[in-house]
Amino acid sequence: MSDASSRRATRARHDALLLQDGVNGVDALADRVGVSASTVRRDLTRLQREAGRSSCRRDQAFTGPLTGADCAS
Repeated sequence: MSDASSRRATRARHDALLLQDGVNGVDALADRVGVSASTVRRDLTRLQREAGRSSCRRDQAFTGPLTGADCAS
């Protein structure tokens, strides 16, 4: 399995676990980890930039999960 395939599989497992636990948006994730929603959004934005995925953009008010359809390949 390539590194990219492994990362996709890991991400899919993490997504499934979060959804199973009812964590399906920024607000739910913020509640779960005990931080503000703005902190989650800020950190996700920083991680996207670091990963070179700056093409994944969301409206500040969006609270749902980021999907592959939201990002350019």
